[in-house]
Amino acid sequence: YRSGAIEAMHVHRLPVVLHLHRIGANQELFEVFHAGHDGGGFPFERPFAPAVQAGLIGFEFDKNTSFNGIFNAPYSLTHGVDRETGDFVVDAFNPANLVNAPSGATHFRLITSLSVVSDFEYNATTNSYDPMDADLNEVNDIQYSAFLDLYAPVAATTITATLPGAVLPTVNVTVLQCIGIEFYQQVGANYYLFASGNCLKVEDAF
Repeated sequence: YRSGAIEAMHVHRLPVVLHLHRIGANQELFEVFHAGHDGGGFPFERPFAPAVQAGLIGFEFDKNTSFNGIFNAPYSLTHGVDRETGDFVVDAFNPANLVNAPSGATHFRLITSLSVVSDFEYNATTNSYDPMDADLNEVNDIQYSAFLDLYAPVAATTITATLPGAVLPTVNVTVLQCIGIEFYQQVGANYYLFASGNCLKVEDAF
């Protein structure tokens, strides 16, 4: 268990693009990490400034849409002692009061994901930085709730993401847990994804 690991991480822990289904990380994630490269010292040799380190948790993948501005129901996150699972736990709630949905949407789905980011170390032979745990780097899992009606009470819901292949994170990686929401319009038996209102954020790192 690496409580607070992201707050203590060195600049050698580099970002990866989280290839999430339909919701991708934008350039701002790279800017969060690379902000620590400015100033004195050789590239990749200085630790992150505290403000940069603290900026990762809570990072919004869409700078114009905040998850907590869209979704206001009470929730919590838990993860397994070996960091191989992560739960997004949502209490029972009424979406009419606690979800700021785009006009025309009838349903939504909640999302949680786990993504592994390896520490990196300098390779003098190639003059580059290589992941210390290449097998685990970028391993991820994404899970969705059922389609939930925006106009009906929602029962208590738990969504669990589990790293595939029964892998267990090592001391050389950090696991990011993201949460998000997608909106849909139901037409007959089909659900059509909205282009607006969908959002995703980094909620925890361990």
